[in-house]
Parts: sequence; C-alpha cells; structure tokens
Amino acid sequence: MLRQAQHHVLFFISLYSGTSLLSITGFKQLHILCSVNRMAVFNTPRQSEPGYPSKPVPLPAWQDNARHAWQQVDTLLASTELEVYPPASLLGYGVYFYSAYTALGQEQYLAAAQRVYRSLVEYSPAPTAIKADQLSVVAWLQSKLSSTQTVSSQWTQQFDGSALFPENVSSHSRFWEAVRYLSQRLPNYQAEVYLHWLLNQPRFLEYTTAGLRPLGLAGGRASELLLLLRLCRQGIEVPGLRQYIRAGIQRILAVRRTVDFLAGEYSIFPDQLDEATGETTFSTELSWRYGDLTQVWLLYEAHELLQDAELAKIAELVGLNTLLRTTSQATNITSSQFDRGAAGLATLYRKMYQLSGHPAYQQGYHFWLNQTQQLMQPQLLTGSGLPAGDLRHGAVGVGLVLLSALTEQELGWEELML
Repeated sequence: MLRQAQHHVLFFISLYSGTSLLSITGFKQLHILCSVNRMAVFNTPRQSEPGYPSKPVPLPAWQDNARHAWQQVDTLLASTELEVYPPASLLGYGVYFYSAYTALGQEQYLAAAQRVYRSLVEYSPAPTAIKADQLSVVAWLQSKLSSTQTVSSQWTQQFDGSALFPENVSSHSRFWEAVRYLSQRLPNYQAEVYLHWLLNQPRFLEYTTAGLRPLGLAGGRASELLLLLRLCRQGIEVPGLRQYIRAGIQRILAVRRTVDFLAGEYSIFPDQLDEATGETTFSTELSWRYGDLTQVWLLYEAHELLQDAELAKIAELVGLNTLLRTTSQATNITSSQFDRGAAGLATLYRKMYQLSGHPAYQQGYHFWLNQTQQLMQPQLLTGSGLPAGDLRHGAVGVGLVLLSALTEQELGWEELML
C-alpha cells in the first residue's frame, strides 16, 4: 500500500516541478485483569439483526496487528515491579497507564496511574528530585490526576519555583523547559502570569545564539516554535511574538536545499543550524528528533495560525517527498523506540494526516507502524535497546504509539515529547 502511496507522491511532486524544492534523484496483577477484556474493548459489537446474535466487528489488518503488538508491551509494563524504583523514574509509567485508562476505560489502569502519582506526591515532595526535562510530565500528570489525589498548594508552588527561579532559567534550555512546564499547567491564572513574564525576557527570544543548535523536535527549534504557536492559540501572547515565530520559520526555510537521492542527499532541511553564521549540518535521519517531517509539522501549524498559503504548499511538497524514504539507509531508522526510531516516525505521519487529510500520509503511518512492530520483537526478546519505563527511548513510548493506533481518541501524550 505504501508503494501505491509513493506513486501518488511522485505524481503530486511532478505537478510542482517548477518549485525546485526537490530533485527526484500492585502492578503484578494488572496485566491479568487487563487481558480479560482486551478482545471486547477492541472488537466493538455490530448492531444485531432481529433473531441473530451480535458479532464482533473485525479490525482492519494493520490495526489488528497493532493490537497484538500492544498486548505484548502492555503485559511487560503491567507486570513490572514498580515499587522498587524511585518515584521520579516512574513518570513514563504514569503517562502510559493514564492514557490506557483514557483509551480503554478500564479502572485498573486508572488505579495504576493514581498509584504512580501518589508515590510521586508522597515520597518526592522536593522538586529537586525531578529533573528539569521531567517537569512538564509532572504537570501533565497533575492536570489529569490532581482531582483524585490531594496535593498541597505548597507542593505545586515548589514546582513552579523550581521551574522559574532566576538561576534555573538563566540558560536557553532551562528557559524552554520552564515554558513547557507552564504550558501543561494551562488553563491556570498563575501559569499565565508566569508565561507572560518569561516571554517578555528578550534575551531568550534571540536568534543570534552562537553555535550549532538542533532544528527538530525534542528541544530543537521546531519544538520551540510549535510551543509558541500553541500558546498563541490559547491566548498567551506578548508584543512581537507572531513576528518572532514568522522570523524563525523564515530562517529555517532559508537553509533548505534540493535533494539528490542518487547521491545519498535525502534531507531538504538540516539537522542543525548556527543562526549567527549560517553553518548547517545535514544527515539522512528521518525521525521525531531530526529530519524533514519535524519542519513539515511546524509549517502546517504555522500556516493555520499565520494564514500563509505558501507555508502549506511547502509543507505538502516536503512531507510527501519523505514517503519515498522507506529504508534504514534513507532514514537511519534501526530501532522501534520513539525518539529516533520507527515509533516516533509513525506518530509524525499520523500527525501529518490529521493536519492535512492527505491519504498518502496515512499509508506512511501504517507502514512505519508495521516497522515499529517488526523492530520491536527482537528488542523485547533480548531485553536490550528498549528500557521499559523510558518515554523517549523505551517500551513506554512504543506502547503509547501502539495504543494510539487502537482508538480514535486523542490521548494528548505526544505534546510531552516536544
């Protein structure tokens, strides 16, 4: 099916050949409780005809395969002895269990998520026990589970302080971690006040920072601009913010190149950019962290907010071009993990389909979802290369991608990966 999509892509690109963008060259028992109802959850009964019993609706083959793979990961995660781990290391499990509860409605998943959150509140009250890049996950869990667990206002204020103390936002990376954390606190008046204060700090909104910096997601430039786009849509704006976003996008567009597949030059956008000198670095990687799809996502969302049709046109051309890249040589994908593996790439194609409605992206999603399952099997068998509780690099991230394939609900965990 992906080959059919690739033919559509080649035809689509040929329509725009004049653009020169492209060159076609307590958790032990949890898995037992869950497994009882899995088939019922994902095989919804038909409306039965008079005199006939209802029959389960068969899932499409791609979705049925994803269900089987998800069951493997779910069994692993649900049988983990979480009590032996420090609470701060269980954040990924909390996100997974709550997402599973949202998708399936099974109370045992909610109980597991609550247990993780309760251990965090009771045994890690000090924000110093949480790394800066984990703060946004804490805020996400708090927004979902605070109604089920009494948390003192002092505890929340401590986390706010950890994110906002002057010495903690003195660097570019810590500044953006604070923005991520506070964006997960919305809607909240105090979080809005803090965000306005942060975004009015001009030294952090400068593009002349020396040195090569990543352009993709997971803390790169596309991630930062996507965060600002979302804040704008939520009404969090300061003077000049939209101009800042537009200028950032133009700087990225200025360093794109034509591609030459025969020469092994697959990527249109670089992985890194020195915004002071214009120096760039390119690779063949196509993943959540690096590669052309990270910029395609940014361009689609910027088009919606800035009402710039040219951004959508470029996004379509670049995004559809990536569908021609299906090998490890052309993508650098060798693992199922989320951050730089097949699971994250599948999620990006799913997101592109949601934003554009282009069916070729859906075929790309199905292809890389299948690749995730294929690459996952030896990792689960050997127990190497896929640490269980790690959101970005482990089984939790892969499990969330497979779980999302089984429901039409938006589970909202992807925003934690920006």
